[in-house]
Amino acid sequence: MCDCMGQLNKNMRERLKASDGEMDYILMLPKNGNQASLYPRLQFLYHRQKKDGTQAKKLSNYTICPAFCPFCGKKYEEEDR
Repeated sequence: MCDCMGQLNKNMRERLKASDGEMDYILMLPKNGNQASLYPRLQFLYHRQKKDGTQAKKLSNYTICPAFCPFCGKKYEEEDR
């Protein structure tokens, strides 16, 4: 896997002059029992549409785990996912 997430976290801490803070991750446990991997958590926030056609007031979320690094485009290995 690439190190884009680590570099992004480091650069953001430097830029914001923060001692901590990092991007949100998803922990993926592989099927073959090897080491678990961390992937960026991409979250889509939206208002659900109610049955009457109006929007709900409460935000809903949908989370995805990308097959490619969203920063460098490198494909994540299948056995890692």
